Amino acid sequence: MPISAEEEEYFDILDENGEETGRKELRSIVHATGLYHRAVYCFVLNPDGLLLIQQRSKDKKVGPGQWDLSVAEHLQPGEQYVDAAVRGLYEELGIKVSRECLRGPLSARHLTQVQMPQLGIDDREYVESFVVERFEGEVQFNQNEVSAIAFKSVTQLEAEMRGEENRETFTPWFRAELKRSMKDLLRK
Repeated sequence: MPISAEEEEYFDILDENGEETGRKELRSIVHATGLYHRAVYCFVLNPDGLLLIQQRSKDKKVGPGQWDLSVAEHLQPGEQYVDAAVRGLYEELGIKVSRECLRGPLSARHLTQVQMPQLGIDDREYVESFVVERFEGEVQFNQNEVSAIAFKSVTQLEAEMRGEENRETFTPWFRAELKRSMKDLLRK
């Protein structure tokens, strides 16, 4: 099977403490072998305090059709977390923001791990999360990445995630990050 353009991306490789090693590797190898790398998460809140969530495209290898946080983006080699957030918001949702529109990081950089042996995925990301509380224009999502968007209250999402019947509705990293960031998201 040919390698997709997405799998041809290079990531900076980190050590187990989240420090850069100076090495770069292909996305497909990083995810198959559990190499540590960087990602940024963004929570977009509308003026009513509702969180924008996205339904991942059915064509995604990981989490197809599952609901996810507003944006989850890998960092390009040498890129800063905040710059990856600005880029990801535009690439996935068509939202243009400046670095100053981002609140965060919400907590210390932390390790998120997702293992999906059935897909050959061992994902180990050092993550920083940001909140966007204002942006210009309409959301115009990238249909290659996103199949739908919705706005929900953080407390409603937390309650839905608690229900066992919704185990497959949300991505595992969204579930973990929402729990970690609840207090920051509820403060306006």
